[in-house]
Formats: sequence, structure tokens, C-alpha cells
Amino acid sequence: MKIFKEKMDGKIPTLPYIPKEAHLAGTSNYRIWKERMLAVLEAYDLDEFVLSMIDEPPEEDHNKHYIWKRVNGKVRSFIIHNVKDDIVSQVLNIKNAKMMWDRLAAKFDRITPMKRVSWEIQLRLLDPAKSNGMKEHISQMEMLRDRINSTGGSLSEEEMVVILLSQLYRQAILSYIPL
Repeated sequence: MKIFKEKMDGKIPTLPYIPKEAHLAGTSNYRIWKERMLAVLEAYDLDEFVLSMIDEPPEEDHNKHYIWKRVNGKVRSFIIHNVKDDIVSQVLNIKNAKMMWDRLAAKFDRITPMKRVSWEIQLRLLDPAKSNGMKEHISQMEMLRDRINSTGGSLSEEEMVVILLSQLYRQAILSYIPL
């Protein structure tokens, strides 16, 4: 919300033109398009409008509502003008820049929900006995956690500890030899 408050002076920058060949065409160029768009939005302090939900102020607060609509509209326009025509129809009716951004990510980001689930399963089934020590095992866990979190998941440190303890418990049970 900090950046939004700074925009209250009413000065909204004109965003640069991006050549048509760099517009979003689908999954084939989504990641590079996303990074290019974020770089521009960040340079103009507008990235917060796609990275975090900025609630529309109530209409009663006329000044804030007016500025929010202008900034949100500028970011929406920038997105709309930087996707191919056949993609525009899929997001044109979305009035919030963040929701528009998220819809494009859901449609064109190659990391599918199934891939995230696959990483979560791999994390839970990691076997400490197959690692060269606990340090390597935790490193493998952190790598999988980072992959999961990069797709919108969020595994806390506490959850990671619970997963590690369950792995160690499973290893102890499997290696138990009754007397």
C-alpha cells in the first residue's frame, strides 16, 4: 500500500511502448514476457498493482478512489496492449490489474498445478537415508520448497520441520529390527 499512497499526488507515468513481436503470444513466450513487463512496471513503481492485491478504495473517499482507478486502469491498459489480439479477449472483461495478471499466469505459465503437487509429493517422500548426510538432505528439501513456493504455494519453516521429522520417523520405523 506504500506505493499507492505515493501515487496520491495524481502523477501517473506514461509507460513505454513494447514492440509487437515481444507481446504475449502464449506459453512459448510467457516467462520472458512476464519478466519484461515486471521490469517496466517496477521501473515506474507500478509492480505492486500486479504482485499484490491493492483493494479498491470506497467511492466515498473520492480522491483515493479516483487515483486507484487511474493507476489500475494504466496497468490494465499496459497489460492489454502487450498481449496478442487473440489473448486480449480472455482478459478484457477483468477490471482489476492483479486479477488480469493472475488469469494470464494461470493460463500461460508452464508450471501446472500437477507439477506443484508432484514437487510436494517428492518433498514428503524424500528419504534421508539416500542423501549424503543431513546437510544434503535439508538442501534437497529447501530446493523443492523453493520450487513449490515459486508457483504460489507457501511452505513455512514449521511445516518443513514437521516434514523432516516425519521423514526421520519413517526412516527409524523402516530400519527397526526387533530383537
